Parts: sequence; C-alpha cells; structure tokens
Amino acid sequence: MTNMNFKKCIIGIAAVMVLMMGTILATTTHAAPANSGASIGYVDYQLVMSSSIDYKNAQATFTAEGEKILKEFEQASAGMSENEKKQLSTQYSQRLQQKEQELISQVEAKNMAVIKDVASAQGITVVLNKNSVFYGGKDLTQDVIAKLAK
Repeated sequence: MTNMNFKKCIIGIAAVMVLMMGTILATTTHAAPANSGASIGYVDYQLVMSSSIDYKNAQATFTAEGEKILKEFEQASAGMSENEKKQLSTQYSQRLQQKEQELISQVEAKNMAVIKDVASAQGITVVLNKNSVFYGGKDLTQDVIAKLAK
C-alpha cells in the first residue's frame, strides 16, 4: 500500500468515526428503571458531544495519533513490497481504531455521569435522547453542557 493510499485510509477512518458518532448520537437512548411517577427529561446528545471540551480534546488526540501512526507507517514500510505494506497498514489501522474507541468511550462515560447527576439534581428519573421525544419532557441539554464546562 502506498503512502498516499495509507493517508486516504487514515482520512477514511476519521470520516467513518465522525459518521459513526453522528449515527450513535442520533439513535442512543438511555432509559432509567421503570417508575410509575417517573419524570422525563431529554438531552440533545449530539449537541452535548459537540460542545464537550473532552470530545474536542479526544478529536485532537485522535488526529495527533493518526499523524504519528502515519509517520511510523512511512518509516516501517520503506522498502517493503505492496503486499507487506498492505498487511502493515491493516495493523496500523486497527491500532488507530482501538485508540478511537478508547477515547470516545472515556468521553461518553463522563457525559453519561454528568447527565445522570443533572437529572438526579432536578428530580428527573428518565432521560431520553432528544430525537426520541415527540412531546413533553424537560430539556436538560444546556444544564449538562454547563456542568461539563466546569
């Protein structure tokens, strides 16, 4: 695999990461235990993520890691056959995907904890993604964003 193809692969992985995050954020629903007196809140999780300094830092870390891996690949693949480069590229791509999963899961864990704290403080027992709410509920988005900014 040529260096240009590897660069395209890295860019492709980054694009897939962004698309996957959008899909995950648009379809994620987190339900609390059933309660007949449940009060419902919702968050625009996509806005929470895009506003999160931790998410922005994770993106920067991911980009830096991609550049580092690309340099390593270029050095390690010098003089290799196309087949060897392809195999090496697969290894480096897997490493980059692992880093992406690690970074995103850390951000999501923090976001979920803050959502739970904000909801609990306001007596909310069920929190949904905004995309799942047709009517009613309390919007917790700005409160979550504010708490994440602290």
